[in-house]
Amino acid sequence: MSFPQPTGWISRWNQVGRQVRRDLSERYSLAGLSESKAAILEALATGDRQLTQADLAGDVGLSESNLCGLIERMKNEGLVERDRSPLDRRKSVLSLTPAGHERHQVVCRLHADYEAALQCRLSPEVLDEFTSVLNRLRTCSASLDRHSGPQRRSA
Repeated sequence: MSFPQPTGWISRWNQVGRQVRRDLSERYSLAGLSESKAAILEALATGDRQLTQADLAGDVGLSESNLCGLIERMKNEGLVERDRSPLDRRKSVLSLTPAGHERHQVVCRLHADYEAALQCRLSPEVLDEFTSVLNRLRTCSASLDRHSGPQRRSA
């Protein structure tokens, strides 16, 4: 059975994103992780600020209610801990335990291995241009006015 190909680069971007997520999800599963756990480990290990549960939910794209149960399971597994915020004692902040840092290293190795498998199929020039385009897209996306229509392209 053949499906019509979507048009436009956003559709192709979404196809690639889904494929990458499937590939990584399989690799996470073999390492005893879920995509959500991997995202939480990544966010807590690489964040430059202390994260509350609400901050983390926004960073990893989960609802606070879904995140709450997942954090509790990760806490029971010895991967994360909650502490009172030194800035606001009413809030709790999340951090990785030493075991959580070890699991984050597993995630980093999975990412590096997958990235290397893709990179060996592309030239250095293509990779440089791809990275440049990704950075520009991130900047453009962050600067969009979410309530207005299409904007004119700048040179």
